[in-house]
Amino acid sequence: MDTENDKHIFFNTSFDHSKKEFAFVISIYRTPKENAIERQMYLSKKISDYFNTRTIVPFKNPEEPNDPYYDIIFENGKAFLSDDLDTSFADGSGGLVKIISEYKLTIYNFDNLARLYESQ
Repeated sequence: MDTENDKHIFFNTSFDHSKKEFAFVISIYRTPKENAIERQMYLSKKISDYFNTRTIVPFKNPEEPNDPYYDIIFENGKAFLSDDLDTSFADGSGGLVKIISEYKLTIYNFDNLARLYESQ
């Protein structure tokens, strides 16, 4: 592993047995800062679709940009606006993430050099 090379992207995984849901976490480092939010959504949807599982990504709701408890959940090819206020990864209460509604979200695509190239 060449940690000195700025062009190498790294990731790690972790599993937290105390969480009731979304206990498996993938952290990715050194991705380009440009289009970082779009890349998070793209990767989360791809993982959800490929493994037929639910994934979650933090989300800044344009209607309430100062509320830190919004997320997007991907499941069965759809995006859902959700609230993680009463969960183990928000305040530690151990509740489940609440689905608010299905959410229309543009998912972008990236080429093999991690450049944004078109939207769906």
